[in-house]
Amino acid sequence: MYVALRNVKRSPVRAFQWAMDRCGFVVARKSDYYSPLPSRWRLQTTRERWDRPSAMRGIEYDLAGMKGTLADLLALYQEEFLELTPYEEVLQRGFGHGYPRVDAMVLYAMLRWKRPKRYVEVGSGLSTYYASLAAERNEREGSPMRITCVEPYPFEALWAIPEIRVLQQEVQDVGVELFTSLGRNDVLFIDSSHIVRLDGDVPFLFLEVLPAMAPGAVIHVHDIPFPYHGPHPAEYWIYECVWPMWWNESMLLHALLCGSSQFAVTLSAPLIRHYDEGFLRRVVSDYRGVDTEPNTFSSIWIERV
Repeated sequence: MYVALRNVKRSPVRAFQWAMDRCGFVVARKSDYYSPLPSRWRLQTTRERWDRPSAMRGIEYDLAGMKGTLADLLALYQEEFLELTPYEEVLQRGFGHGYPRVDAMVLYAMLRWKRPKRYVEVGSGLSTYYASLAAERNEREGSPMRITCVEPYPFEALWAIPEIRVLQQEVQDVGVELFTSLGRNDVLFIDSSHIVRLDGDVPFLFLEVLPAMAPGAVIHVHDIPFPYHGPHPAEYWIYECVWPMWWNESMLLHALLCGSSQFAVTLSAPLIRHYDEGFLRRVVSDYRGVDTEPNTFSSIWIERV
């Protein structure tokens, strides 16, 4: 307290910053060249430069192979999808803000297909519910799967999901061993803050965890709208939101994958959408495009090789 009062006396600006921080706001200068916080007004003037698809240079992926994987997964578990509680009804159960329907279908199918022994989730909610359904089915068929959730801010409904372990803490405080012990076909599910910041979850996961994982481990990262590097569609996430989303996680993931022999891209539905949305309309039941559903599917699946 003494230090805070001394700072107030020495600098009114610092005092104002300190007071606003205590109220939940961070004060920054719009013109600060070294601040990572962008200006919506300036971004609007340069929108043609940044709100466009990347050439995805340095990343190897097989578009035809991804389309085949997605079609096979959806066809293989189509009957099981019909047995699940309707997605709209699950949304009302309070598991979280919403994990898009296509992503949920792919998650369920991928866990059924890979049959991992362990599934570690960083950022939990609706995805946990669908993972638990896949785990229940796998166990009935002799392939049990242990679910561990790292979630500092769990929704109340999360505690109602049976047979899961919840670590209510920030992932930066979790030992790396939780992740490096994952074996072949085990899954690390990441639904993070999506922001590269000092002492943030994204740098910890991408710089400390992923490079240390064992070959054969499967990694899911949510809200990666490749080939875009920012929130997509930007009109919805940046300009229509009162509090815009400054997600930049996909930039760091691109850098991690660029020229890398340690990771292989297995599936990215957003990339398929960009190059052949007609294919998705044919294979995904009740498909909805970005114009209809801006909070759209945006997951990527990669494998440690």
